[in-house]
Amino acid sequence: MRFCATLFFTLVLTSGCKFDKSALQYTGFQDSGVADSLPDASRDAAPKDSGADVSNSDSQQDTIASDTNQADAEQSDALQQDTGVDPCQTSPPCNDHGTCPSGTCLCDTGYTGASCDATVAPTITNLNVDCTSTGGCKSGNTYPVTWDFTNATTFSASLAWVSGTMTSLGTLQTTTGSPITLGSPYQLPTTTTNTVTPHTINWIMDGTGEKQVNISITVTGPGGSPPPANKSVHVLY
Repeated sequence: MRFCATLFFTLVLTSGCKFDKSALQYTGFQDSGVADSLPDASRDAAPKDSGADVSNSDSQQDTIASDTNQADAEQSDALQQDTGVDPCQTSPPCNDHGTCPSGTCLCDTGYTGASCDATVAPTITNLNVDCTSTGGCKSGNTYPVTWDFTNATTFSASLAWVSGTMTSLGTLQTTTGSPITLGSPYQLPTTTTNTVTPHTINWIMDGTGEKQVNISITVTGPGGSPPPANKSVHVLY
């Protein structure tokens, strides 16, 4: 009895079946017995070798890209080190607008930045004349004039009539008793940049009669001068 079968795997066939191994098609009968085997493993290995070559190629490209990125990063770091300037090591340090007590610039009033090379606009707020000690501002008494400021180094003060019949606007003094000339600049205390600092002077109100007086305070710093602050005060004789 003879029979034939077509398979896609290596198959041992009974005598009488013949296959064309190049196409795996039935071509007739023969009495010799066993069909030729499928293509050997060496032929099947080519695609695997090809796949391995692609994988190796991808791996090599990844390695090259990684090496390139690392080289770029190292070059960037080296460039930054070559061009970077330590403001504490310059002469003078911090552009002559600060000091380096702990390795970084501590900027003077009104200056900012890593090397103290930028200015900050000054401010003045909360101008007030405190006459609560006598139940109102009265001639012959001394009252504190206070305000808050930031980024300023000097101030000037002025007094002006608003209305009234008094013969004197009074006089201004520092808290230590030194007279303040109206319109002249006076030193403010040194502060840290952007720190709100209060300041006080005294106003000695004298003269006779009732009056309305305006006090104006102007502050100035490296960043310029804002509009003056004004306070109108009603003074009783």
